[in-house]
Amino acid sequence: MNTIETLHNEAMDLAELAHIAKSKDDRDTFLELSKKAFELEKKAALAVAQDFTLEPTRSILCRSAASLAMDCTEYREAEKLISLALWGNPPINIAEELRDLLETVQFSRHLETKGMELAGSEFQMSLSGKAIGHGVISSKEFIDRVDFVEKLLFRTAERKKGKPFKERGRKEAGMKEDLQLFLSAPRAASFAITFKFGQSKDQPHLPEIDPAIVVVDEVLECVKLVNEGNDAELKTRINDEAYLQNFLALTKQIAPDGNQITQVGFTVSRNGKTTQTPLTVPKDKISIIGQSKLPSNEVKRISVTGSLRYANSMKSMHLIKLVDNDGKSHNVVVPEGMMTDIVKPLWEDVVVVTGVKIGREIHLEDIKKSEN
Repeated sequence: MNTIETLHNEAMDLAELAHIAKSKDDRDTFLELSKKAFELEKKAALAVAQDFTLEPTRSILCRSAASLAMDCTEYREAEKLISLALWGNPPINIAEELRDLLETVQFSRHLETKGMELAGSEFQMSLSGKAIGHGVISSKEFIDRVDFVEKLLFRTAERKKGKPFKERGRKEAGMKEDLQLFLSAPRAASFAITFKFGQSKDQPHLPEIDPAIVVVDEVLECVKLVNEGNDAELKTRINDEAYLQNFLALTKQIAPDGNQITQVGFTVSRNGKTTQTPLTVPKDKISIIGQSKLPSNEVKRISVTGSLRYANSMKSMHLIKLVDNDGKSHNVVVPEGMMTDIVKPLWEDVVVVTGVKIGREIHLEDIKKSEN
């Protein structure tokens, strides 16, 4: 047993050094040390594997060795060690941990068959408010926000690559590979969920050239500017009108309503440093319409409820038509950057449109599903 304890202690020392290397983004050293730690812990686990009286030591060593196998991408070895642990009689709580670890292994193997791995550019979104209980949330408040965050990330990736804004057409294959989004299981309290990115194993791993890290940092910096009301800096950062209005429109959809959701927060940890970006400004305080495009005379803001029945996307103007309960049609001008990501998903729904009335047309400021 002394030999086993010695092997285990040496493995843990190497594992600690490996994670220090990981925190410094030294991937090669991390993998090298993790491999050595795994081999030592595997020896310790196999030395007691046939002695079913040594629980929970037996299953704990197998679980530890499997976790180290995961660190150095030895997924098949991890499977075997987890199976070996479950073959005995581990305590109920450890058995559950082993089954959870097995699910993680299977997911990692699925990524490996596609030549992918999870990138180090994950970030967390948390929601607070009346719509949230302990580990539960109104699906309407949650699902839509996840969808809008994904769109925000993709549009930001396009902009950072210097691509012109596209209202129509498929996403580029290369962009899909750079930003394949995965979600962790939601957590209780403020209801936090982690976004993780998958990337090709052939992509460089240095953080300064990791496309997902660049995109996440850009999104959070721009969200911060929206929350601070720093319009001038935001326009300097996003100097394309279509991308600017798209970013504002998507952020408006993610923002709290001040009642059911009172705060949306983003957290990213990198190099041992945690950065929090709160989004507390209510969505009705976020304006998306380009004020420079409005006439100088006094304008009239109106709100109309109706069915979204018609859409016409032309190069110079995007129009939608609402038919209200009285059968009256209303023409609405949609700002560039909003038709595909904001308006199109609401096709044939009953919506509430808020905007500025100019002549016979309403210039869209906000559109949302009617709650009635």
